[in-house]
Amino acid sequence: MNSLWQKGIELRPFIENAVTITEEGPRLLSGPELLAEAEAELAKPWMVEGLFRPGWLAVVGGHGKTGKTTLVTHLMHAINQGQPFLGRATTRAQVIYVSYEMPLEELVRLYPDVCGDDPSNWPLTLVDPPQPLMPDNLQPFIDTSQPGLLVVDSATPALALRKDEENQGGEVGHR
Repeated sequence: MNSLWQKGIELRPFIENAVTITEEGPRLLSGPELLAEAEAELAKPWMVEGLFRPGWLAVVGGHGKTGKTTLVTHLMHAINQGQPFLGRATTRAQVIYVSYEMPLEELVRLYPDVCGDDPSNWPLTLVDPPQPLMPDNLQPFIDTSQPGLLVVDSATPALALRKDEENQGGEVGHR
């Protein structure tokens, strides 16, 4: 099973090496503009304290069967329950897992291990999603009136990527 905990792998290095991607592109800011933008960013709530805020894109990439899904399942559970993740405070929010490649029988073995035996505590799971995944396809399933976490596993079918583009955060962010 795709599990970090089975192999005793520490989760912290995955988080410490995450890269933040912006949609705005290069901008030249004066000192006052920089200060104003930084203050506005600091005023936003954290989804996971010190890691990301609502609206941010995070990409978890790596080789197959290294525990990416398990790591993200821990994140989903923490946000779904409003519990700490890696010792950091979270904001409780709706969580949706879009499953392209994880077989259902593996999910129902993974979720109890991470989220507990009560299925009402498991993340909402969208199965058999369309390829490629478009915002209009998700609209019926997402409550956009409040922040939430949307996990897409895997980016290759969801974004119609080629070869190893899934593990290239820049390419996923661009799509």
